[in-house]
Amino acid sequence: MIVDTLLFVSAMLLVAFLLWSLLQGALLRGAGAIFNGVSGSSSSQAGGGVPDLGLWKSTGVAALALLVNVLISGFLYGLLTRDGVGGMGESFLYWLVTQAVALPVSVVVVAGLSVALLPVSFGRAAMVSLIWSGLFLLAAIVFYLLLLLLFAVNAPWMKGAAASEGPIPYHPLELVAFAVVILLLEVPVFYASTALAGSEPNLLKTFLVPTVTAAIWGAGAAAAVAYLTPAYLLAADNRATLVGFVMLVLLASLIVQAALFIPLTPSSVYGGILTSVFQLLLRLLLYVLLLAVNMVFLGILQIIKTAAQERGVSLLAPLTDPLAALLT
Repeated sequence: MIVDTLLFVSAMLLVAFLLWSLLQGALLRGAGAIFNGVSGSSSSQAGGGVPDLGLWKSTGVAALALLVNVLISGFLYGLLTRDGVGGMGESFLYWLVTQAVALPVSVVVVAGLSVALLPVSFGRAAMVSLIWSGLFLLAAIVFYLLLLLLFAVNAPWMKGAAASEGPIPYHPLELVAFAVVILLLEVPVFYASTALAGSEPNLLKTFLVPTVTAAIWGAGAAAAVAYLTPAYLLAADNRATLVGFVMLVLLASLIVQAALFIPLTPSSVYGGILTSVFQLLLRLLLYVLLLAVNMVFLGILQIIKTAAQERGVSLLAPLTDPLAALLT
C-alpha cells in the first residue's frame, strides 16, 4: 500500500513537473515577446530584439531551470521546516523565502541557455529571463490561490459536514470570492461564444457584458435558492424539484443572455440568440471540466492524507504534514 501510494504520488509529481515546464516554456516565449514589445525591437538580433526559442526549446530551458529551482528551494525548504509547518499559508511563505535564492539562480540558468541556443547577447537574455521570473512568480501565486479556492470549496465536506444539514457553512467573504470567480469564468466563455457566432465585441464589452448578464440571472438564481433553502433542494425526496429548478435556471440564463446580447454586443437577433446558446453549452462544458479537476484534487488529497497518517515511513512528510493539518 505504501509503495503504491508513493509510486502514484511520484507519477503525479512528474506529470505536474512536465505540465508546469510546458507552462513556463510558454511564459518564457511570452517574456521574449514582452521584451521585444517594450523595447520596440523586432525579434531579430539586428533589430535589437530577442529571437523566439520556439515551444520545445523554451520548454526544455524552462524544465532545466525548474529542476535547478526545485533542488535549491527543496533543500532550503527542508532547512526552514525542520521544526514543522503550521499550515498551508506558512508553507507557501517559506517557499517564497526560498525563491529569494533559487529564482536568481534560475534566471542565470535561463539566460545562459538562451545565449547558448540563440544569437543574442547575455544582457538581453538576462532581461528576458528577469521578465520570465516575474511571470513565474505570478503563475505560482495564481496556482496557490487556485489551491486555496479548492480547499475553501471542499472544506465543509472534508470536515465531514453533510450537505443537507442546513446552510452551507461558508464565511461571507468566501461567498463573495466564489461569486467573483464565477463571474470571471463567464469572460472566456463569452469570448469563445462570440468567436463561434461571428460577433467581435471590443475588450471592454468582452469583460463587462458577460459579467453583467451573469450577475443578473445569477442573482435571481441565488435569491431562489435562498427562498427554497439548500436543505429543501438537496433533500432525497425533492430530486425532481432540484432537476426542475436547475433546468429553469439554465432556461432563464439563456433568455436573459439573448435579450441583453442583442443590444449590448451589438448583433442581430439571430446572432444574439446564437451567442447565448453557444455560451450556455460552453459554460456547461467548462463546469464539467472543473468538476473533473475537483474530483482529481479530492482523490489526490485522500492519497496524501493516507500517506501523512504514516509519517514515519512517508518520503513526502514535508509536503504531507501541512496538508494533513488542513484535513484533520
